[in-house]
Amino acid sequence: MEEFVDAGESARKADRPELMRMIQYVAKHKTKYCIVHKVATSPPRSLRVCRRRLRRAAP
Repeated sequence: MEEFVDAGESARKADRPELMRMIQYVAKHKTKYCIVHKVATSPPRSLRVCRRRLRRAAP
């Protein structure tokens, strides 16, 4: 189990250090669940980008 905290970063950019670390972790380890708490929904584009990157990282 791993925890990734990306507090206080701008939601305008998907290239955030902890987000990228989480995507790399998911790509490297067999992951059944990813629990996300308190996602800002202001720019829906960043959520789409995040989802796309997680799909690419999935084995």
